[in-house]
Amino acid sequence: MELNNKKIEEEINFKNVVKTPIRWFGIIYPYFLFLIVVGGLFYVSNLNSINENKIKPTIIDSTRLKSELPVRMAVRIEGVNVKEIAKPAAELIAKGRELYLASCASCHGNEGRGDGIAGAGLAPAPRNFLQKDGWTNGLTLADMFKTLEEGIAGTGMAAYEYMPVADRFAIIHFIHSLMGDYPENTPDELEQLNIKYKLADGRILPNQIPVEKALKIIAEENLPLLNKSIAYGKVISINQNKIESIAKAITKEEVAAYYLSKSDLWRRSNNDFKEYVSIGLPDNGFKAGIYLLSEEETTQLRTFLADVIK
Repeated sequence: MELNNKKIEEEINFKNVVKTPIRWFGIIYPYFLFLIVVGGLFYVSNLNSINENKIKPTIIDSTRLKSELPVRMAVRIEGVNVKEIAKPAAELIAKGRELYLASCASCHGNEGRGDGIAGAGLAPAPRNFLQKDGWTNGLTLADMFKTLEEGIAGTGMAAYEYMPVADRFAIIHFIHSLMGDYPENTPDELEQLNIKYKLADGRILPNQIPVEKALKIIAEENLPLLNKSIAYGKVISINQNKIESIAKAITKEEVAAYYLSKSDLWRRSNNDFKEYVSIGLPDNGFKAGIYLLSEEETTQLRTFLADVIK
């Protein structure tokens, strides 16, 4: 009996437990097991959300893209017989396929499904020609020609007005061959297309340069006038105390000087002066106070400005 008591005392002697931590394992094992089971259940129940990509994909909004005009030499667009070229001849379809692969497939895909590499990030996505719904301009030859002529605002679809008319018709015929079933235009609709875009007459598209380059050329051409206007503006500002009408009628001396430097119409009379200034208010450096000037003040201001601005 004493032996058994001694054994029990040894089992519940916490000093021995501290000395031999492995004795705790029997106590905390159920807790470990409980945590493992709960963690496993949590992982399984949230498996979809755990693997979900929280970072939203970046989609390029093509409506906000800044499209720069390409450099293009003047080109003559030859006239065509719309009724003849509107017929989907085999040679036109074959030519259209070559032109399509060169100019359209990068966005619309080789088979017209809208899955081209270049169109992958565009929003809205390029047109899938095999889908018959949701067309902006329609599926007929005339509708699609309008798209190629004008483009579609707010999308990545640019205008191809510089491309020969016959080539555009060929591309449309090839796209129609991919679609299989499509509505056809009546002779009257084709005639209206011809009249609207003057397809039988032909035309000449002028030279084209990027807007940024055009602005640079304009800025360079106007630089001498701009420098003069700055000098004129300083003279006008210095004389504000001598000529009260300056403060009454002018808000920005340099801008006003630049505006007046572009024409001599305002020099002829007070009426011409006020009329010319009124056209550009308030962005031309003047303010509506010019109408409150007396005839004498107007004459004084116009004479002074005419002497300053050469």
